[in-house]
Amino acid sequence: MNNKINVLIDSSKNPLTIGGLITIRIEIEIIIFNSEYNFVNLYLKGQDSMQKKSIIEDCFKYSFLNFSIFEYEEKVKINWPRKRDFELDDFSYHSTSRINKLSIKYKKFPKLEWNKKIIENLLSKTNKINLSNTIITHLKNQKNGTLEDSNVDKFQWDTFFKNCSIKYQNLNFILIGNDIPKQLLQNKNVYNSNDINLNLFEEIAISSLSKGFLGLASGMSAGAIFSLKPYAILKHPKHHIKEMNQEMGNKDNLPFAIKNQKIIRTTQTQSSIENALNILLEQ
Repeated sequence: MNNKINVLIDSSKNPLTIGGLITIRIEIEIIIFNSEYNFVNLYLKGQDSMQKKSIIEDCFKYSFLNFSIFEYEEKVKINWPRKRDFELDDFSYHSTSRINKLSIKYKKFPKLEWNKKIIENLLSKTNKINLSNTIITHLKNQKNGTLEDSNVDKFQWDTFFKNCSIKYQNLNFILIGNDIPKQLLQNKNVYNSNDINLNLFEEIAISSLSKGFLGLASGMSAGAIFSLKPYAILKHPKHHIKEMNQEMGNKDNLPFAIKNQKIIRTTQTQSSIENALNILLEQ
């Protein structure tokens, strides 16, 4: 048997996002860890894939996977995605439905694996912060985003952090991403990931070392979703209605999620944010 699995990342099928990349990686990890494959050939197709080659490389280099990256050629036989899946009209690299099937098949939670190097880097960079009492937060802050896109309500979160600094004086928050609302950093016990020099995938990985993740729906939450840590992710009820119904139905958790891992379809209010925080504090 050829022990190399040929993987196609085709951005002409789906736009390539951080969340999509993490979802691809965890699916490949599950397949590798439960098969005779021991090497991954990543074949990139589409302009967006080629332009983001360095990001794709970074995504995989922090895993345990051995891999190489190539530009796709028609003569290559692709093992993943399966042709019958890829040709479906609703195929998406972002979908967790295939991961859920693999989780059921192998009776194992789909935990994203990080290599020793990234964990050591994170512990070194955060050595002055008690991560066991720190919540990782990403608040999507797109320039033209709306609340219905799960974009941040800065007033609600500013009020929330102010209240937390009084009510939970030993609780820290690290805001991650390149879109951090600057006004929120004025609050006590709120840290900026840029100030501790976390790179993109360190920001995604840090949830696995923290008390949990609290924030808004975006690709930056993928590290929490595929970890054993609690998370509470707020998503506007009108954001991705069809996709959310396909992934979760009327529930507030993904099928493979464990206790205290919730995706809550709600608007951003003091009540909804505080209720989300309580999910993390219940453990």
